[in-house]
Amino acid sequence: ASRCIWDSIDDYVEFCAARGEEPEKPFSGRFLVRVDPALHRQVAIAASHAKESLNTWVANCLERATKSEADWTKSQR
Repeated sequence: ASRCIWDSIDDYVEFCAARGEEPEKPFSGRFLVRVDPALHRQVAIAASHAKESLNTWVANCLERATKSEADWTKSQR
């Protein structure tokens, strides 16, 4: 069964090469963000008030921001 996975990966890489494109690399879901300590404190307080972890609160904000951006982009067409 695992040979099937490698065959699929090989097919994808060949497909991208035929189109002259670089294969997409998977994202890990992790990234480091550096902010001013005062902002870090404000965000931590906001997450606490929302009864969410800092990670969940930030992820929810990013999701809302990207949805808003997508909606704005659609309205500009």
